[in-house]
Amino acid sequence: MKAFKSNSGINRIIALFFILAISTGTYLIISSFKNADDPGLAPDPNRFTKVVLTEPGKLDEPMEMTFLPGNRILIVERKGGVKIIDGTSGAVKQIATIPVNTKYKNKQGVVREAEEGLMGVIAHPQYAQNHWIYMYYADPTDTKHVLARWELVGDQLNDASKKIVLEVPTQREE
Repeated sequence: MKAFKSNSGINRIIALFFILAISTGTYLIISSFKNADDPGLAPDPNRFTKVVLTEPGKLDEPMEMTFLPGNRILIVERKGGVKIIDGTSGAVKQIATIPVNTKYKNKQGVVREAEEGLMGVIAHPQYAQNHWIYMYYADPTDTKHVLARWELVGDQLNDASKKIVLEVPTQREE
């Protein structure tokens, strides 16, 4: 009986150690997930380098950008502007204007500015070989959004290469 009591004490110590280890491990795991998902925590500032692409006023409501070979950045503006920024010099060049809708009309016929327009751009993953870019925009006449592909060679957007990939019906009346 004495040996059993002695083992019982060791078993209690092992059990307490085991519970402490699990508790500590669980706390560390939970706290690491909490910190990773906490939007209130700022990332370490050393992870980023601020780069000014261009002077203020050179872009009008920029919506999205995609990176092209040759240190070039393609930027689309809500009102339809398509611009290329030279990442080395900072020079901005407008290469096209896509006709887009930027208005809503209410039941009384009053027209107001909408949050539509040229909403997105992305370069094809094989851009260096095929020169394809995709843009998502609000059609200027029909109540739909359009995803279309163009060929961009150098600074020339080839209008004849436009291919509509997707059309999404929308409502423009309030």
